[in-house]
Amino acid sequence: MRGCGATVDFNSQLSVLAPNSTLPDSVGNLAAVGGLKSIQVRWVSDSQLEVSLLASERVFRRESEAFGVQATYLVRAAF
Repeated sequence: MRGCGATVDFNSQLSVLAPNSTLPDSVGNLAAVGGLKSIQVRWVSDSQLEVSLLASERVFRRESEAFGVQATYLVRAAF
C-alpha cells in the first residue's frame, strides 16, 4: 500500500521481485489499484499468480508478466 500525500487517496500495489532484491520506491510492476485492500493474490504454480481485483476500484496498472511470473486477473464485486 502506498500513500502519496494528504490530497491523494491510498492505493494497493503488487510487485514480483527478483530473488534477494529490495522493494523499489516506485509503482508496483504487476498491478496498482485504488483502495487499501483492493488486491488478493493466490499462487497457482511457481510461475503463475491469480490476482483478484475489486470491480469498484480504479485500476491504474494491470500487467500480465513480471520476472517470468504470469498474472491472471479476476474482477470481483466483493471479497
